[in-house]
Amino acid sequence: MGFAFEILCDLVYLFLFSSFYSFWIYFIEYWHRFCYEFNSKFNRTVSTTQSMFWDDFRLC
Repeated sequence: MGFAFEILCDLVYLFLFSSFYSFWIYFIEYWHRFCYEFNSKFNRTVSTTQSMFWDDFRLC
């Protein structure tokens, strides 16, 4: 019984983590799009070629 409960907890955790991960991907993509449109209005360029994850949390 305890083993099945641990598997159930793991499945719930994986589901929550995957939905949270997809949410962050969507948020970062939206943030890049917003920054690009905002910067293009002021004739500036935004760099979307950062490969580091934490660079996305800086202001454009």
